[in-house]
Amino acid sequence: MLNPHQLPALRVLLPLISGILIGFHYDAGWKVPSVLLAGSFVIFLLTALANSLFRTERLAKFSAFILFLALGYLACWFKLELNSPDHFSKQVEYEKSRFICEVSDPPQWKENWVRVTARVSHLIVDDSISVPKDGNVLLYLERDTLSEKVEYGDRLILLEAPQRVRGNTNPDAFD
Repeated sequence: MLNPHQLPALRVLLPLISGILIGFHYDAGWKVPSVLLAGSFVIFLLTALANSLFRTERLAKFSAFILFLALGYLACWFKLELNSPDHFSKQVEYEKSRFICEVSDPPQWKENWVRVTARVSHLIVDDSISVPKDGNVLLYLERDTLSEKVEYGDRLILLEAPQRVRGNTNPDAFD
């Protein structure tokens, strides 16, 4: 059987990877993990200072575990595009805006629709172009003569706000 003292990197990687996995599947925002990160860091420092006076080894290990768990979660949370402050959904007048998008992948043509992946570059609010925004949108266009001409690099103006893609309502269905 392996002794945990033989694998010191495992003590760091296990909570870090766990925090990243939690960040992918659970969205708690950034405030709670930040408080956990700061609190566990303070506890970790205090136990390091008090180590000569008291036996605080378990508390230091636990606070280091929470520290790396919160660090992994925050690393994942800040990498998500939706959490960026420049994301187009953070616009105050998001519902009333029009969007300028650039097609970022070649369109995929199906029988009744065309699937287009585009990157939002600007928002139009009250007929004036606002500051540049960021974010990807997935567009499904009805197949007609105009959608047949959509190519990579084309600019599109969306007249309505994009909707979030809803997941399958049947939990047993393949996603």
